Amino acid sequence: MPIRKPVLKSLLGALQLLRRTASDRRGNVALFAALTMTGIIIAMGAGADFTFTQRRAEQLRGFADAAVLAAVRPALLNQSDAVSKQTALSLFKAQAATIAGISVSNVDVTITDINGGKSRSATLTFSAASTPMFAGLIGMTSLPLSGTTTASGSKSTNYFQVLFFVDISGSMSTGSTSDIIAAMNADPSLGCAFACHDPNGYAGGVDWREVARSKGYTLKVDSEVSAMRSFIGALQTFQANNPTANFSTGIYSFGNFFYTNQVPTTNLSAAMASASTVDVEPVQAWTPATNWDYTYTTQNLKTMISNITNVGDGTSATSRLTYFIFITDGVEDVPGSHPDGRDSDTTYTNLCAPLIQQYGGNLSIFTIWTDYPSTTDQQYSYLVQPIYPNIAPALQSCANPPGVATNGEYLLATDGPGIVTAVNTVLQKILALSTARLTK
Repeated sequence: MPIRKPVLKSLLGALQLLRRTASDRRGNVALFAALTMTGIIIAMGAGADFTFTQRRAEQLRGFADAAVLAAVRPALLNQSDAVSKQTALSLFKAQAATIAGISVSNVDVTITDINGGKSRSATLTFSAASTPMFAGLIGMTSLPLSGTTTASGSKSTNYFQVLFFVDISGSMSTGSTSDIIAAMNADPSLGCAFACHDPNGYAGGVDWREVARSKGYTLKVDSEVSAMRSFIGALQTFQANNPTANFSTGIYSFGNFFYTNQVPTTNLSAAMASASTVDVEPVQAWTPATNWDYTYTTQNLKTMISNITNVGDGTSATSRLTYFIFITDGVEDVPGSHPDGRDSDTTYTNLCAPLIQQYGGNLSIFTIWTDYPSTTDQQYSYLVQPIYPNIAPALQSCANPPGVATNGEYLLATDGPGIVTAVNTVLQKILALSTARLTK
């Protein structure tokens, strides 16, 4: 490293003064002055050495900072600890070699994985010696340098997955609002208002669902479709404004059977088109075994769980933070002992806590209860009414199991517009969570 001109000028001036003093023949004064000036020159040289050494130390510390930052950059966090360590060592040594007058005697890098490998810290410690220019006159051949620096980084969280699990049982063919239900009840051309779910016309030869729609009546299932399409459209806008975000969306529905409407896809336009295909489940022709169909929520939720893949910490397309949106009327309808051979329960929610725990917090469940309207229907009185007080607590425990850390949430939708509002509320929370985790 070159000596600054002011320092060099001062040293030269001191040497010239010493030369003049040494030529002075005026006895002890001359000798004393010469000795004094020698000390001054050595002291000034040592000060210059100190300044140069500090500058070299600053350069080494800057190189150490760059090395540990390189070790924890996102691209390396998916590599092994050994790769991160070698990256830091190689970079530091290569840069240190460019400083003249420096000899690095020891350098070590410690890599520490944090939070199960989601984050990583790198600590670099070095020892070196700086060769002095003037201190050698008094026997100091080197000046020691040392330093320690640490940096940490987290894996990029840019990959997300949204899975819809949507109830399409008979209750979803109810009118979407209380006014529509009342109008359907009062309409002499309609044969039902509570469960118009007979697209095949097995009960009387009429598809009451389509009759209702032809008269302008919006059904709950129509609100489910509208809510999903709005949700997916908002995801498209979010991705356009956040290019690092990568969302995958899957759509599944259930009633008597399990249906795959859309396997998870990053093609959100395709997902939106698939959402439009969701409709109330057709009824099978009556037999003692089918009994106008049931709602096998537990069985279908198990099938849904078996279809969940690629859940993880959000760092890759095969390791996505996952949001599971469960829209249901809350009632499981199964063969039982009631007059028409049916029974009901909410025990399917026992599957929720194990599902969340299985993925260590990387999967959140959002439950939306599409509350039944009060009705005098006979089936309602013995299937819904007895378990009605249990439905909300069961779905709450599904979204937020006691003692389980999760970002999930339970929401109530009292009618069709309420379904749209609830799904939008879930959307806003998911986007907030996703924005907080995005690495740009």
